[in-house]
Amino acid sequence: MIRAPSGRALLIDGGSSGGENRNDVGRAVIAPYLQSLGINHLDAMILTHADSDHCNGLSSVLNEVPVDMALDGAANVRGFHLAAQPDYWELREAWKKRGVRIVAPRAGQKIDLGDGVILTILAPIPPAFESDNENGIVARLDFGTTSFLFTGDIGEAGEERLLQSGADLRCTVLKVAHHGSNKSGTAEFLRAASPRIAVVSCARYNSFGHPAPKTLSNLAQRGASTFRTDRDGAVEITSDGRTCKVQTFR
Repeated sequence: MIRAPSGRALLIDGGSSGGENRNDVGRAVIAPYLQSLGINHLDAMILTHADSDHCNGLSSVLNEVPVDMALDGAANVRGFHLAAQPDYWELREAWKKRGVRIVAPRAGQKIDLGDGVILTILAPIPPAFESDNENGIVARLDFGTTSFLFTGDIGEAGEERLLQSGADLRCTVLKVAHHGSNKSGTAEFLRAASPRIAVVSCARYNSFGHPAPKTLSNLAQRGASTFRTDRDGAVEITSDGRTCKVQTFR
């Protein structure tokens, strides 16, 4: 979740892993958290890609918090991949039912949150990849001299295309791609991003072994202070446009 000093706010992804018996993270966690901060309206809801662990809580958020616009990272994806994502289609229907404006992402789009806070879409960059993950949204948030890079679930191919695109990847804070998978956070990408703070979003005792030792090693070599949701709980970062302060909640 991003909230600017202006009070304008947007949400990037919201879901959890698990089968039919999973907890509804949107109803139980995300919506109450937004309400605790006094956020009763979202300027935008950004879905990086269609995987259930990124979207299966967002329909419940819509029940509690009105949303102006949805930036749909799966809008340009075609083929059998989306047919196997029922949570994504449920979310699409929820957007339509509530009159949310649905927008397909493209590199170069900007969302102005006021007070000098600008979110810029860096990817997807055509042509499309075979992998839905690699086609996901990557966004950069700038506020003063601080910057945040949100990388979704891209892997080596997506990182390489960003490097080739010439996009400015330098950031104060990096949301590490794909939960710290060993297919993301390559040494070349981290050299370009050069984050001072890195955040890995992953579940405790997850079956994928995230975050991977290789990715953690690459971050350590860049001198980044790394925070992990499996170990540190929720991670909240505040910025005054010059510095960033990290607070964790376990």
